[in-house]
Amino acid sequence: SVDWASRGESRPLFGAFCIVAGGASIIAYARCLPIIWSLRALSVYKIMCVLAVADISDLVMNSIIFGVMTIRGDVYCMHPVAQVYCSILAEFFFFCSTVTCVLLALNRFGELLHVPRINWLFEDARAWWTLSFAVPVGLFISLFTPPLLFHSKFHMFLLDPMI
Repeated sequence: SVDWASRGESRPLFGAFCIVAGGASIIAYARCLPIIWSLRALSVYKIMCVLAVADISDLVMNSIIFGVMTIRGDVYCMHPVAQVYCSILAEFFFFCSTVTCVLLALNRFGELLHVPRINWLFEDARAWWTLSFAVPVGLFISLFTPPLLFHSKFHMFLLDPMI
């Protein structure tokens, strides 16, 4: 049997930094979110609300959870099921953010150049339906992307667990 705990390296300072930086970013985002929500009559702010929720979720996965794993000195084989779930969630929120950014760019393109077909997608309640497109796309991409597995020695998520 292999002692998997001896394969990783605990990095408490770097882990604490990740947790503090992620927490500070989440607090800043959370303070802005009510203001963005109050302006949701405009489609651009609807998109920014969805983007804020996806980004906050992504920060939880890629800062807070990453920091905890760094402090503990985790490697893939210590908690393989949890590693895969964390990876899928982190990828899902990342890809949801990415698709939402593309929709934001499309919205701005349509608004600035007065493209009626694009603007139609973001009018009234259709904006929420258009934004819901980010969830299945993010889920599809995250389920068919190889999981990124954490290794504390290299303090990063890797396609290969390097064991």
